[in-house]
Amino acid sequence: MAELIAPQSPAEALKSIDTMVAAGQLKDALSKAESFMEKPGDLRGDFEFAAARVAAMQGNTDTALRYLARAVATLNLAPDQLMADEAFNSMHTDIRFLQTITGQSSTVSTTKKSSPSDTQVKASEDTQIKINNQGTEVRAGDVVIKLPN
Repeated sequence: MAELIAPQSPAEALKSIDTMVAAGQLKDALSKAESFMEKPGDLRGDFEFAAARVAAMQGNTDTALRYLARAVATLNLAPDQLMADEAFNSMHTDIRFLQTITGQSSTVSTTKKSSPSDTQVKASEDTQIKINNQGTEVRAGDVVIKLPN
């Protein structure tokens, strides 16, 4: 009812989403982020990112990836920033996550010089993702991120 009388500004809504997440109210936080994502405005990408984070915390990888792809397309999010975000820890070895944060979609191929369990993705000219039994390695320009399994 209070929302109808005095609607929250987008900036206030973002803060309230963070408060809900901190209180463990993930379902409500996601619902609020989704409702503001559909409204036009300067903070739309921020709501997409908030929704991606909350969905990832809930373990809903598909929804998190969908919203994260939209946020990456809208905001200037660096791959290393996204890898450091604890909300996405469970997704670090998901090839779709790695492709999304590098802003690329590509085909996956097994490299010839390595074992059959090695997978290498060339996401762009200067971005590669390598996954094997030792972990995941993402190379984007001069940045290399290595994650153990």
